[in-house]
Amino acid sequence: MDRTTRTHWIGKPALLILACYWLALTIGTHWPLPPHVLGIGDSDKALHLTAYFGLAVLVCLNWSLRWPFGWAAIVGIVAALSVHGALDELTQIPVGRHANFYDWVADCAGAAAGVGLFAVIGSLCRRTRRQQTRTAKTAAETTEVKTS
Repeated sequence: MDRTTRTHWIGKPALLILACYWLALTIGTHWPLPPHVLGIGDSDKALHLTAYFGLAVLVCLNWSLRWPFGWAAIVGIVAALSVHGALDELTQIPVGRHANFYDWVADCAGAAAGVGLFAVIGSLCRRTRRQQTRTAKTAAETTEVKTS
């Protein structure tokens, strides 16, 4: 299946899921609700890490459905999500929440982990696909030689 066909049936739902996730994340981080109300105490670093991990995976999925996913994409996505995390922290101040450097560090770590995991899994899938193609080609050549 080529990239265009794959984008046609997966691309729109993937983009919708990304948009909904990003909207929920933005609303959730700007809701004037202190962490103790959520039952997580004073440290919400695990929430930041997992939220940005999920965001990174969804951004990577959407990127890879539309454009080549190489080192430039990896660096660009981590950088963009890191900037987004910083802006997210700074824009919480007007709604009565506090910008926290360590929350931003957790955002960056989650983004890097999500992009890294996506890149590793993508690389393993491509390697497996290449091996299957080689095996099928070898089998076809062997069958062709036997029938000749």
